[in-house]
Amino acid sequence: MKKEVIIGILIVLTIAGAIFFLKTKNKPEKKALPTPTPEEEVLPTISDDEFSATLTPRYDKKAVILKIEKIPKGTKMIEYEMTYDTEGVERGVMGTITVKPDDKTITREILLGTCSRNVCVYDKNVEKVKLVLRIETDKGFKSWSKEFLLEDTE
Repeated sequence: MKKEVIIGILIVLTIAGAIFFLKTKNKPEKKALPTPTPEEEVLPTISDDEFSATLTPRYDKKAVILKIEKIPKGTKMIEYEMTYDTEGVERGVMGTITVKPDDKTITREILLGTCSRNVCVYDKNVEKVKLVLRIETDKGFKSWSKEFLLEDTE
């Protein structure tokens, strides 16, 4: 009698396993949903009438001079992002400038290259630079962008 009970249980388990296998085999495979990426924030732009920025190569062409003029009243901070190609490689520089209430013009020197432990490697053949500024005022954020053509910086 013990034998018949054990055989019966084994048959029931085999049938249940077969049914489970067949059901899961025929179900469509669930695909993972892609992780949503945060959308880039779209800011209102500031016009060239309200704001001005220029980039000029430094005398040795190893850096550019960023000059910002016509800074709107109430400006607290300006974030900059500068991107350029050097010998087929895209490079970039980012930074933040804190604006004082009485600042009318701001000038910054931005290196075209990298420095580590007092050794600098300068980028060569930089011809075009895209400058994007994000301006924080007491009324919110605005953006400004422009591409600059530079002389050969080799």
